Amino acid sequence: MCPVLPPARRLDSTSVRGLWWAASHLPPGRAVPRNDQVIRQWKILRFLESRGAVTLSRLADDLDEPCHPRTLRRDLDALSLIGVPVYTEKRNGTTIWRLPDDYRRVPLPVTPTELLALDMVRRLAQPLDGTFVSGSLHSVLAKIRSALAPKTREAFAELVASVSIGHRATKHFAPHAKTLDALREAIENNRVIRMTYDSHNSGRVSSRKADPYHVRFYDNSLYLVAHCHRRKDVRLFAIDRIKALDVTGERFNPPLFFSPDDYFKHTFGVYQGKKPETVILRFARKTARWVGEKRWHASQRMKKLKDGVLRMEMTVAITPEFISWVRSFGSDVTVEGPPSLIKAIKDDAWTVVGRYEGGKPRRAGKRLRKRGTSDVTRV
Repeated sequence: MCPVLPPARRLDSTSVRGLWWAASHLPPGRAVPRNDQVIRQWKILRFLESRGAVTLSRLADDLDEPCHPRTLRRDLDALSLIGVPVYTEKRNGTTIWRLPDDYRRVPLPVTPTELLALDMVRRLAQPLDGTFVSGSLHSVLAKIRSALAPKTREAFAELVASVSIGHRATKHFAPHAKTLDALREAIENNRVIRMTYDSHNSGRVSSRKADPYHVRFYDNSLYLVAHCHRRKDVRLFAIDRIKALDVTGERFNPPLFFSPDDYFKHTFGVYQGKKPETVILRFARKTARWVGEKRWHASQRMKKLKDGVLRMEMTVAITPEFISWVRSFGSDVTVEGPPSLIKAIKDDAWTVVGRYEGGKPRRAGKRLRKRGTSDVTRV
């Protein structure tokens, strides 16, 4: 057995993180096209880890793209240079590429506090129980625990018991594990998908084809960003509303300048609006401190006024999602703009008042108008 290149070090967490980040993320504004070479090397590493030993011809067959043996050798050399201990050996005259038998059993120098952070990530991802994400987290924690000294394991158990994590309303994605696996494959290999989708807006179930770009985890829910062939536009799909999904053999070319950061830049959550608008809100004193302690949106600008009032300005799309958030503060928030948000809040307020006054929202609206309203609405 001889090494491909003398490995400078074992594959450490930094090497893995760098390779994984390059393969699955891209800097803002450059999400696509992806670095095909790095993604191919990541796939080769996964093949080596799962099978233990491979030949160049087997690698070429398993990859979703034509690769010359010289290209594959360069990829294997690159893995060795970043510390992956790749070796070759001869079997019946054929060169086999493999990892050492103890590759998966290298103990990691982790502290109980670092383990606690990893365990907290696992618990934060509880809605993903039953999927490959949760399974991988459970697996890596079990492997690390097994390599710890008894006293370290005891300290870790005490730390875990000292911190708890609560979830509000959650969805559970175990029933959608196969859908997530298929999406991971489709996004990784630029494959068109065919899905049956239950639309929340229309209330209809339809079949459509789409080019999957990105999966976003937000507020304990998973969403797919994809180019819908029917709508000829990039749309957002709730993954738990996908009733069936197949990965086709058809390939698509990712758009040159698609970026998840840009796509969600002006959303207040996940849903897109027509266009971003400048929103100005004033929060009453009893709510101001609590609101001011949080980062609600990347564009927010806050200023404390006299008598404890907080003025907030942000640039967001006016969506039902955002309107619902404004309404949640009740009479503790005053909307100063834009007019579209003021109108939406007024209409909603009149409807609510009408329900408590004999179910006649229009009459309630007239009374409110008679009292006098301006372009500033207090909810």
